[in-house]
Amino acid sequence: MSALSGVRYQVLFTPKASINSYGTQIDVTDRIRLDGLQKVKRTIDSGDYGFGVYTYDDINLKGFNKDGIFNTQEDTRSMFPAGRDGCKVTIVFKQYDNEDNETDTIVFNGLINEEATRLDVVKDIITFKVLSLTSIIRNTKVPAGLISSGTLASAAMLSILSTNRIEQILGVDALNINPGIDYAIDVGTAFDNKPAKSALDELLLSTNSVMTIDSSLNVIIRSRVENLTRPILYLYGKSDGLGRENIINISNYNSGFHRMFTSVLVNDTEASNSGLSQDYGVRQSIFQLEFITAPETEATIAQTLLDEFKAPKIELEVQVPIRTALGFDLLDRVSINYPLRAKPPAGTFLPVYDVAKYDDTLTPYPLTYGSLYLAPRLSFKIIEIVEDPKSFTATLKIRQVGSDVFDGVFDVPGNSLYDFAVYGDSVYIENTDLSVLWNPSVYGAGLYEYTEYE
Repeated sequence: MSALSGVRYQVLFTPKASINSYGTQIDVTDRIRLDGLQKVKRTIDSGDYGFGVYTYDDINLKGFNKDGIFNTQEDTRSMFPAGRDGCKVTIVFKQYDNEDNETDTIVFNGLINEEATRLDVVKDIITFKVLSLTSIIRNTKVPAGLISSGTLASAAMLSILSTNRIEQILGVDALNINPGIDYAIDVGTAFDNKPAKSALDELLLSTNSVMTIDSSLNVIIRSRVENLTRPILYLYGKSDGLGRENIINISNYNSGFHRMFTSVLVNDTEASNSGLSQDYGVRQSIFQLEFITAPETEATIAQTLLDEFKAPKIELEVQVPIRTALGFDLLDRVSINYPLRAKPPAGTFLPVYDVAKYDDTLTPYPLTYGSLYLAPRLSFKIIEIVEDPKSFTATLKIRQVGSDVFDGVFDVPGNSLYDFAVYGDSVYIENTDLSVLWNPSVYGAGLYEYTEYE
């Protein structure tokens, strides 16, 4: 299943051996139609005019069923001894280098939903509805009395997730549950018999947290802050001076006003920013949380959400080859070097750095074009990943990091960068023997004296 040399997708099924156990993983790649493999999307906070927690889209798979291998367990030819419902599905992106070394990256994990599986008996084509792993949470309820008043939000999340039905599929560990803020729940009965997904969504929202599932199928709950310990994804546009282009397209660039709130009301307690309200108008988001009654807890939640979304932050979508995005995940940081397009005036040439000079008639400074310029100093985080197996591309929705108007840049202590200087005073060094201290600078990296901002 490949459209390009050296890359392909692999589809793996792990059928149930019994009601409560799974059998051996089976490679069914050659039985899946290429046009039946849909886009795979995972997202946090990416819906317009609001902020969410975590979603992983359900997908459809179309398979060839001429020999009845995908039939129900009543058919002796079937690969499903305990039925198709709940069969694990894993989609892997495989790539090979020039020496035929293989690198595998899991891009989707899900469960077959028997209710939505359909068979075309004329064409012998079966269509599986594959639910995301979060579907196991959607189909679970919170038992009455599970959460007591006074329970910490983190402990409540752990209790909701620690059921046999969920733990049969997902790894649940208290060490991986670290919400952005933690507080004592005032009314535990507010969660009685509530769908587990709804309960978790409310707890995640109120703790300013997100939930993801890692490649080992472990549930991870953490704050919305960008991944500071993970590698940075560097992206380059068409006019990159070193020819490092890996951006196919940029779309839906916006200033982030649709996800900005200058006032947050939690029950009867409001947190607001008067200065930003004067600049941008009052934009209020309202939340009713039945399980919180203490005014001080309401104030903490409201202020935390306000601090997260009080300022507009740049958002855009970047399409790249899937190879470029492999190994990067939600909340990982992104740097984009997207310069304006350079074109020499008629009858002249593009200047070569170290050769061009002011007023040179043959190699003057070029004309620049384009409606968008992004400097690599701007720091973004990934809030949505959509992978398209048919085109071998990935579209990343990214949002500028930070929570204020003037933050959201990479911190580079000791340097001043062209176009985006670090806060503080940066002045040219004077009365210094430069030949002792430095070699001739390159474009964009002139030597500056740096004073730390206090």
